[in-house]
Order: sequence, then structure tokens, then C-alpha cells
Amino acid sequence: MNGKFGYKEIRKQIEDYPAAVEFNLHAIEQAFKDGRINDAEKVELFDFLSSGGKECFGDLHTHTAHSREADNFMNIRLQDYAEAKKKMPGLKIVGVVDHDTMNHLEPMYRTEKAFRSGELPLLLPGIEISCAFHHPGNESKLVPTHILGYFPHLMKGDEQKLREINAVLENAMRRVHIGKLKKNVDIRLAYYFSNKIIPEKYNFEDLKSKVLRQYEKDKELFELKEPKAGDIINWPLNSSDKIVTDVLLEEGILKNREEGKIYVDRFKEENIPKLAKILQEKENISEYEATEKAKRLVSSCHGDYNDDFDMITTQEAIFLIRVARGIPILAHPMVSFKKFDGGMQSFFEYCKKELIPTGLQGMEAFYPKQQKFTEDIIRFCEQNNLLITGGSDDHQDGRGGIGKEGSRCPVKYIERMLGMRL
Repeated sequence: MNGKFGYKEIRKQIEDYPAAVEFNLHAIEQAFKDGRINDAEKVELFDFLSSGGKECFGDLHTHTAHSREADNFMNIRLQDYAEAKKKMPGLKIVGVVDHDTMNHLEPMYRTEKAFRSGELPLLLPGIEISCAFHHPGNESKLVPTHILGYFPHLMKGDEQKLREINAVLENAMRRVHIGKLKKNVDIRLAYYFSNKIIPEKYNFEDLKSKVLRQYEKDKELFELKEPKAGDIINWPLNSSDKIVTDVLLEEGILKNREEGKIYVDRFKEENIPKLAKILQEKENISEYEATEKAKRLVSSCHGDYNDDFDMITTQEAIFLIRVARGIPILAHPMVSFKKFDGGMQSFFEYCKKELIPTGLQGMEAFYPKQQKFTEDIIRFCEQNNLLITGGSDDHQDGRGGIGKEGSRCPVKYIERMLGMRL
């Protein structure tokens, strides 16, 4: 072997000839002995060789049935992880986080026992907390953020420790859930009124009061519990969708629950023909006009439900995760720095002044929709001694995919966070 071969050349050799294990091992050892690679590079090359010349990475941002729009259950979700590992030998670890709840973890612990040893990647328990902070240049403007909390000490399935963490988070998470529900009621009703789905004779505030009274009767929907087959997923958007639909059915505004579901799922392109048919009948317009209107409705968004409801602050979310012995990480920072007039650098300055002193320990640098900012985020993290993570934000709804391009976090960053080899 060429004595000048260093890290890059040996890595390329492993990639081209992964089956030549002994030869590659000797190459690594000899390069280390000759000083052509350092300790860290030696470890990375061993990892690369052990994964068959495939990239070793983790996807630390995936969701289960307890999150928005993800309506499969835990055994199916773990099958997804097993299948992903089979397709991508380099997938070492998956972060299992859900929005504003950790109730996915007990069923995960139970279900993973049914899988053979080594069939699943390592599972890192966590949570994604919805929160916001006041824009430093405009106190009336909220900057939505999501803080990921990772709990490596729960990886062995310690349910007692999980209960202790839930006790720390429970009240704050309930505040978030109820705040989201009330905000989403506003969004739903505004959508129905603005698109003339609700006739003008109805009063917005009267209908809103009726919906919130119905919510008081249906509080059991919002108990944070494991979903059973046929249950509505206990996430505020889904729960408030049901209550709004119930009230509109009672008023005779909607014909049936299926019609309500089509309106709720308006962002799904496959619903355009159904939505067009409803609009054609309701408004007595042509098929073409109804189809065009349906397309416009489908392309409209939910509204920013992070905008002005009673949520917890970003600083509070970071503090709660630290109290619960977790690792707080800022999810998809691009979403936050878009709200800053000065863009990314202005947001970074805010993080240095406000979030890092509060206890923020890292940022999600690898994320599908922010690839052009990945290097900048990594540089900022390294300059400020922050951890680096990444993930696909896969919700089982066809939008992402475990290990999607741009989401793969190299194991060297994950090992630093966990303090262990993968």
C-alpha cells in the first residue's frame, strides 16, 4: 500500500473494497502508527469499516403516533425503524421524539422487546417542546421555536425514571396542549368563515364559545395517554378538529364527518376531487371553478398556531429539560432565524445572549430543508461549544423518510452528545 495514504485515501479504499476487512484493518493500523491519521480519524475509519463501507449516521428527529398527522401505532413505527436499518446499514441510532408528550416511550419499551437483538437501531428517547420567545426588536412579536429534549439515561427502558421526568414536564405540557387547542379553534373557524363554508348568518364569537364549551365537556380527549386503535390521536390540532366538526355538524353546517375530515385535510392533494365535489354542490358552481377553488384551498396552510397562544417560553422549555436531566437542543433553527430581520447572524447573536446562558446545549444542523445553512450552523456550534445533531423530522406521513438526504447526523457528533461509542 502507498505509504502516503492518509484518512481520505483509506476511507475511499474501504468504500471501494469493503469486503477486504483484514487488508483495510492493517491499512488503518499502519497509517496510525506512521502518524498519517490521528486518534479521531482512526476511530472514524474503524466505524466506517464496521458498517461495510457505508456512512455511519443517526436520525435523531423522528415521530410516532403521538404526534400530528402520524396515525400508525408503535409496532408499525418500530417496523419502520427496522426496515430503515436494513436498507441503510450505516443507520446506528434513531431519536424518538414526540410533540409535547413523552407518552410514546412506555409503549415503545414494551414493543421493542418483540424485535430480535440487532434488528433495530439504537432508540434515543426524547420530546419536542413547542415554545416561543419575544423578538428582541419587537416584544409584541413571538418567534416560534421547538426545543428537542434527549434523555440518554432512558435508553435502557427505565420506566421509574420516565415517570420522574413526566412529573417535571406534565403541567407545562398541559399548558401547551390547551393553548394549541384554543389557537387552532381560531384558525379552523377563521378558515371556514373566510372560505364561506360557514354561512354569514353565523357569528364567529358565538360559534367559538360553543366549541370551547364542548371542549370543557370533552376534557378526557386531552388526557395524555397511549392511543388505542380507533382513538383520536391526542394532539391538540387533531382534538380541536374533532370538536369543531362536532359543533358544525350539530349546527347543520357540515353534512357528515367525512366532509369535515376533507376540510381538515385540505392540504392533502388527493382530497382535491372530493373537496371540489362538495364545493360544486354547496356553491352551485361549475366543475372547473370548484376544482380551481379546491386547489387554492389545498395550497393554503393551517395558519401559524405558534403565533399568539398561551405557550411556554423557549427559556422555560430549556430549563425544564435540564431539570429533567435531559439535553436541550434547538430544532430546525432555520425556522426561527427566518423571523429575524438580520437573518441567521442576528439570530445567532440572540442565542449567545439569551439561550445559551439559559442552558441550551446544541442545535440541529442536519435537517432536510436547511441544507444550505448546515455548515454555518456547525461553525457556530463549534465556536460556542454546542452539541451538533440532526434528523429528518419524519412523521410517517410521506413528507420525509427516516435518514432522508440532508438529515443524516454523522456518528461522531452523536457520540460526543451521548459520551459513548455507537
